[in-house]
Amino acid sequence: MLFNLPKLKGNSISKITVILALFLVLNASSALSWTNKDLKLNELSKVSVVITDNMDDGCWTNIGEVQRYAEDSLRARDVNVEKFEFANPNDKNYFFEISVIGFRLPNEACTGYVSTMLWAGSYINGAFHIVYLHDEGGIYVVPPNKNMNNKVLGFVGDTLRNMN
Repeated sequence: MLFNLPKLKGNSISKITVILALFLVLNASSALSWTNKDLKLNELSKVSVVITDNMDDGCWTNIGEVQRYAEDSLRARDVNVEKFEFANPNDKNYFFEISVIGFRLPNEACTGYVSTMLWAGSYINGAFHIVYLHDEGGIYVVPPNKNMNNKVLGFVGDTLRNMN
């Protein structure tokens, strides 16, 4: 996990408020789905698939499967997949990050935000900058007593199929 976000604490109303606020902010943004038009995955030197899991209450349990699926899908597109700690766009090394945040509602339904990002960091004039080649996300709700496994796997699959 690249960023350690604090777990949402408090009652269900405060959790719902956070998700609704996230939904409003993200829907007001034009960055819900963006991919660099010049992106060619097979021209990248290396990609490291990373998972950021901030899903609570058993709403996402196939984390390893999703990571392996993303890695296998990238390899099938002639992308060199490796684990590394720092991604530098000058070397054409990028992170493909799959991030999920959410929780189970009082009625036992799960809700959350799923996103994929292809990014790297670089220092420019002494300041750290993040370079995105892709950024996409969506909010999902699944029926009571179900998890978001299929939603996350489907979202990642759709993302990778739509990239050049």
